[in-house]
Amino acid sequence: MKYVETMNLARFERGIPLSTYTTFRIGGPAFALIKARSTDEVIEAAWKAEGQGLPWQVIGHGSNLLVSDDGFDGAVIVFRDETPPRIHDDGTVTVSGGFSLRSFVDFMAANGLGGLENLAGIPGTVGGAIYGNAGAYGVSISEKLISTVLLDRTGGMRRVDPDKLMFSYRSSALKSSGEVVLEARFSADSADPAALNKTITERLSDRQRKHPDPSLVPTAGSYFKNPSSHEGGRIPAGRLIEDAGCGQMHVGGAHLWHSHANIIVTDGSARARDVKELAAEMASRVEDRFGMKLTPEVVYLE
Repeated sequence: MKYVETMNLARFERGIPLSTYTTFRIGGPAFALIKARSTDEVIEAAWKAEGQGLPWQVIGHGSNLLVSDDGFDGAVIVFRDETPPRIHDDGTVTVSGGFSLRSFVDFMAANGLGGLENLAGIPGTVGGAIYGNAGAYGVSISEKLISTVLLDRTGGMRRVDPDKLMFSYRSSALKSSGEVVLEARFSADSADPAALNKTITERLSDRQRKHPDPSLVPTAGSYFKNPSSHEGGRIPAGRLIEDAGCGQMHVGGAHLWHSHANIIVTDGSARARDVKELAAEMASRVEDRFGMKLTPEVVYLE
């Protein structure tokens, strides 16, 4: 660590608004921010922050993130890696945690590798998807995961199997450990590229009918997880929110998306506190009417 301790923050930018790096387009400044375009750069930045005694946080596309109006009093590492995935002789695929999930789904389909096509249209990075065990249409990303390379909070690295990550519905052990996915390896099923692309087109079309485009409308997608039913299934949070009379609610510039009540969008003027107040009132109304607690899927960074 002697090398790290002598490093300075010359490559970090100071006071950059984090609203620039989230799809909600909300958030105050980071004390320091650095863009990492490879796993090596993430490791270097984390070591640098550790050496300076700064708390640090890695984010990807900021698509499932709400940042405090006061920002983050530490170092934010923006991990976006465009290095193409690698297909191995055994048909498995290794990809950077900072690679776009959308691009990865397209890559798999183009190479006749099935298993992740139902995740088409989910924004964010591969690492972020693993962190939250992203899923859609009955499929979760953890189902095809073989192993991950993780960076821990002290700058150490380890390779782990999926069973060590305690995956559950929209969650993993990474949410409590704070470890970062540097790299992941996936299994795949041999499939016809045309059939995979047909599924992708169908999924994208369905999502476009229900979800706002985060490149056009400030949002973080579904705000709450779908709660469990007594029968062991999942109840759509959007239906509960709608039935609790929340459809027309708004706080400041934050309101609900017209075709999906579990999605909070803004008019571009909302603050984090507006979103949090709106979400709290939604959850309160659902609990009052149905006796069910809603758990946020969106991560709050402060």
